[in-house]
Amino acid sequence: HAFAIYRTSDSDFSDNEHNREMVNRNKQAKLRLAALTLLLVIATEVEKRLIFGYWHCLFATDESCQPISLGNSVFRDSSPRCRILSLQTIIQLLRNSKPFLIQAENKDKVPSTFTPFSVTLGNMIAFTYDKLTQALIKEGDLTVLAQILKCISIFITVTPFHRLRSGIVSGFVKYVRLLVRHKDPTVKVAALIVIKNLISLPEMTSEILEIVEIPKSKIEFDWRKIDESLRMAQTREEDELIDLEFDDEEEDLLDEPNVEEAVSINAKKMPWVLQNILENLGIHKGVLKLPSIAMSVRIESLQVLAAMATHYLLLKDHLLPIAT
Repeated sequence: HAFAIYRTSDSDFSDNEHNREMVNRNKQAKLRLAALTLLLVIATEVEKRLIFGYWHCLFATDESCQPISLGNSVFRDSSPRCRILSLQTIIQLLRNSKPFLIQAENKDKVPSTFTPFSVTLGNMIAFTYDKLTQALIKEGDLTVLAQILKCISIFITVTPFHRLRSGIVSGFVKYVRLLVRHKDPTVKVAALIVIKNLISLPEMTSEILEIVEIPKSKIEFDWRKIDESLRMAQTREEDELIDLEFDDEEEDLLDEPNVEEAVSINAKKMPWVLQNILENLGIHKGVLKLPSIAMSVRIESLQVLAAMATHYLLLKDHLLPIAT
């Protein structure tokens, strides 16, 4: 009888302890959810220039200085609903914030006791990208995963990458590149939007050009060929003076072979973005097949192709499969 009482009391204690922990976790999650909801409302209703003054309270610049931040909430919070609200708050803060973020920079280390605001802002952006990338790797909930990709795609449109250190884009594209082949159509579309926004940036850094495999379009003069053309002209018309000022048409003729030389031999290998887009549209190794992919994915693939059309050198060796 005493043994039965012992077992019962031990079991009751264990159950009660477990129930108390569950209740406490639920209460804490509800409290975080309410706080994040309040932040989202503030971010939506308060004017951008006013809320920007409080970004230092919401975004961290590194792990040590501020463990409590929206970026850490996205990465660490145990509740999927809280992670989604954190992402929605970041998205709302980022919307139309380009005029404020344009001043950010963190290319060079500042050997000084005073850190300029522009560098602090640059570190804040870089750290937030780092947290979003970590969350992208860790996340198992597809709804949250799609929201992370949406957050990154909006972040891209307001980030001055040309003023920030290289490596930020490489960090997240490595995983976005895998997600453009995800089985879930929502995740796949969200990943394609990230790539589309990256390709649509008005100021492309060398890092971004390399990642999306856009050949450099800079045309370099070959002065040896120009000198040879001059000598031939002098031979044909010895009595006439040769005008060394070439017009635009003559320059194009002289440099036409060099444009081909400037494009790398590897450019004829189809870029991974274009290959994925054509596969989504039903083109496999140049052959048209009935696409079995969701319509939303096909529509977004066409949007990415439209963005790629502004980079002719990216497409010029693959016009036949594109036309197909």
